[in-house]
Amino acid sequence: MDVFMIATLKINGLTSRTKVEMLEDFLLRQEIDIIFLQEAAHSTINTLRSYKIYTNVRTAGWATAMVTSNEITVTNVTRLLSGRGIAAEYRGIRLVNVSAPSRTAKQQERESSVQHLPTRTDDDNAQPSES
Repeated sequence: MDVFMIATLKINGLTSRTKVEMLEDFLLRQEIDIIFLQEAAHSTINTLRSYKIYTNVRTAGWATAMVTSNEITVTNVTRLLSGRGIAAEYRGIRLVNVSAPSRTAKQQERESSVQHLPTRTDDDNAQPSES
């Protein structure tokens, strides 16, 4: 059985190329195979050295993302319509990334995100996001 490094990070924008480069350095230094990102600014996270990026962009330009090393090929990529979640499969393992709002005022949106998690029978688009 292979061992993978999987991480999750709420990046709260990642709005500059300098911050993207810091993320790249972190991923490479820590040898992260898969990372789930929440609150990514889609316009700045176009490419990462040695990684494929799968995003789900909300209308405001924020995204949830799944980033995999180039050696990992995921299938059955699915995206929540709200932009708050993305999922995929790798060797029979379902990988799910959801960014649910935490404030009381957003309770209905949070519950909706969790209730509509992507399932194995959803979209079958495994292509990285277009830049």
